[in-house]
Amino acid sequence: MRRSGSRVRVTAQFIETVSGRHLWADRFDGDLVDIFDLQDQLVTSVVGAIAPQLEKAEIDRAKLDMTGDLAAYDFYLRGLASWNRWTGEENAKALQMFNAAIAKDSDFSTPYRLAASCHHFAKANGWAASFDEEEISRLIERAADIAGVPE
Repeated sequence: MRRSGSRVRVTAQFIETVSGRHLWADRFDGDLVDIFDLQDQLVTSVVGAIAPQLEKAEIDRAKLDMTGDLAAYDFYLRGLASWNRWTGEENAKALQMFNAAIAKDSDFSTPYRLAASCHHFAKANGWAASFDEEEISRLIERAADIAGVPE
């Protein structure tokens, strides 16, 4: 942001943090008297510029998290149904289903993350006597590796 007398210039840009790739930039000029109009113009422009890219990124991310193995997907959905019930018994069922999904498709990242959450919930809620930090770390690291998240 720069100011010269009663004039204001705002330069905005978005950079993708993972790749460092430039996504969008624009410059906005206005008068301090109309600063709120300038702010509205900037917000409208930013939202209009990034909303389609965010939507595309979410679609691309969702595609990465899917599986072509219908049995793995079925285990995942059954696990998700149990996972959402928030009881110790259902949490244990969810963990079994997520592990079965992983066994069917070891490149399906979502069950890894949810299995890790089952271990965490079991410990946090006293549903399990033991807590395997290494297993949680392994599950999270594998999910990140599949999704291509840098370390």
